Amino acid sequence: MAIIKIYDEIANRIINYSSYDSNKINCTLLRETFLINKQRKNSLVLITEDPISDYLFQFRINQYINLQYDIHFQQTNRDEFVLTKKKDLITKYRPSINNIVFNKDCYNNLKNEFFEIFHKCLQNYNKRIDCKFYNFENISHLFNSKSNNHQKVEIILQICKFVHSRPFENLSKFINSTPFHTGIEMWKNYSEGLGGICAEKVNSIKFICDILGIENYLIACTSAHEKMNLDSLIKSHIEDNSKEVPFIQHVMNKLIINDTDYYVDATGGNIPFLFINEHAAKTFLSKAYKVRLLHKTDKLFTHKLMQNYTDYILNDNQFFAPLAHWEYTIEQGLGLAIVDDVHYSIFFNWGSECSFRMQEYYNRLSLDNKLNSPILVELSDNSPHSLFGIRITEILNYILLSYKNINNNYTGTMTAVISEMSNYHWKLDRISTN
Repeated sequence: MAIIKIYDEIANRIINYSSYDSNKINCTLLRETFLINKQRKNSLVLITEDPISDYLFQFRINQYINLQYDIHFQQTNRDEFVLTKKKDLITKYRPSINNIVFNKDCYNNLKNEFFEIFHKCLQNYNKRIDCKFYNFENISHLFNSKSNNHQKVEIILQICKFVHSRPFENLSKFINSTPFHTGIEMWKNYSEGLGGICAEKVNSIKFICDILGIENYLIACTSAHEKMNLDSLIKSHIEDNSKEVPFIQHVMNKLIINDTDYYVDATGGNIPFLFINEHAAKTFLSKAYKVRLLHKTDKLFTHKLMQNYTDYILNDNQFFAPLAHWEYTIEQGLGLAIVDDVHYSIFFNWGSECSFRMQEYYNRLSLDNKLNSPILVELSDNSPHSLFGIRITEILNYILLSYKNINNNYTGTMTAVISEMSNYHWKLDRISTN
């Protein structure tokens, strides 16, 4: 039995497989043995201590017929392969992957692993959840029954509040070498004291709803006009890649339980928890949804997306955006994390004038918002500051090495910024009373 090393460019990590007959391995055979074939057993076996994190990789390969225009294997030597995207074709063809099917498939294949992490999550969550529902099978039985309708809403409410309580952060994507976490990966993150950004938390709630059979939709929030037909614009973009889609600044969930619509924002960080029914939403979201993640308050308009366009948005992150974690962290300015009203961010530091301008920018941001000056941590500092139990300097070093794997010409370093947050315009949870 030989070990085969596959570098997954999309997930940015090496995954080890074993082969029963390494002499017959080549690029074509490797691809074919991953395909689902009920007539024989696969000749390649996944060797991993983390089946949850590697499940997305298996899914992509087992659906290779649908993805053949986007990814392919390249054999570097006898026992090493690189899984890469065909960059010249990626924008011309984007296969459709049904996320409900993906989540159910994931759940059915990883039930035991999910039960364990779900139990761990709720067991450590000291809130109003009946301990019998720490066992996800009991929740599943409840939703398969036709009674206890109020209890169904209460359980989902508490699960969403748990998601909201988890950190708003991007750091775990660098730790886990993945650009975007799937729904089940997010639950593994939660069990380890970590979290994610709004789109990932939406994905984790969608995962629960999909496997319980709860109808749910993605609500996209944009600063564009409220009467804009976002579904139509996404459809036009799919048909013609040159047509732009308005920037989606925020996302949340819409759930339908007992024939009642609920709007859920479990982002966390600096954003209070939202769980309101359709009646309350007509008042609270009718004009604009005010969201302040860092310092600036944005007035956003909400758009319910059809399921196929929800799939398109989520698939873009899950399957086709190998640098999504860099875009969220650096380009969109979300930083590494928001913890206890403190924002942890990073910037590329080329030294000299560039370094001075960035320091001035963060100092001015704090001054304009009447906050204390930020703390800047350089890679060479002996700083005691840490995030999720990891020293900031270790984080900087790890992220810098990750970036040099993408751009080996980069000669600069990285700097971390620890800054206070502006107070939110409302602090209390907004939950419908009926």
